Amino acid sequence: ANGRKHEKCKAVPFRIEYSGLEERFRVSLFSLVHNRPIKVNVSRMYDVEACKGCKDINFEYMLSAVDNRRASEPIVLEVKNEKNAVERCFALFSSYERRAYISEDGLYILEIEYYKFEVDDIVRKILTLGSSAKVVRGDIILKEVIKCI
Repeated sequence: ANGRKHEKCKAVPFRIEYSGLEERFRVSLFSLVHNRPIKVNVSRMYDVEACKGCKDINFEYMLSAVDNRRASEPIVLEVKNEKNAVERCFALFSSYERRAYISEDGLYILEIEYYKFEVDDIVRKILTLGSSAKVVRGDIILKEVIKCI
């Protein structure tokens, strides 16, 4: 993202996702060089090698560091059932942990768990839903969406 290049980066994958809308795979990696999670498009990866030994990797530390990057609260979206917005919303956020229900006034409510390093990607997805979606909770995401409008 943002033109960053990760060269000679030793990393451990912890999640892979496929976007049906964008028709691409992404992988979330924990960079042992930068000591943080990164997300990359598989199509942009090249010269990748699998390590044979994992003796120098502290998996407990890595998983703890990834967990610490989880946002403290989920995003809550209200989605109107118009222009296929609900279907698009579910497709856009299919790779995220989420819960959904229908409110008394017929709006679809979607709670989405996410990692802090996914903010830009989530904001882009929300913006594609246009006026059919409203961020009800999730101050970090709401501020970023407002900046873009």
